[in-house]
Amino acid sequence: MIKFCLGEVEGLDRFHVSYPFRANQPKSNDEFWQAFDRLFAENREGKSAIVGLTKPDLHWLVALPKRSKIEFIDSDRLSSNTKVPREDIYAGDRRTNGQTYCVVRKEVIIIEKVA
Repeated sequence: MIKFCLGEVEGLDRFHVSYPFRANQPKSNDEFWQAFDRLFAENREGKSAIVGLTKPDLHWLVALPKRSKIEFIDSDRLSSNTKVPREDIYAGDRRTNGQTYCVVRKEVIIIEKVA
């Protein structure tokens, strides 16, 4: 999926696709969330992210800015638009404090609409 997002896709010239943590992934859960929030600090309109997961199984969350926060939607749930609370997401290999979702820190794709 990442290769597809970074390759040539018809209509992609209307969007900017980046993979911000590919070369330099955050080293901890806290560092991940600080860096992730900075990605949405400016130009929130027309911006979203795809975040890779390892647990509960291999799939993705979609992140969308909503007012003052970022909303996460599970791509793998049977019901559509299933929101995931941020406190249930851990950026790392192992779950701590009962978090349900484990993020692969380098697998974040940012998609921005180009003006």
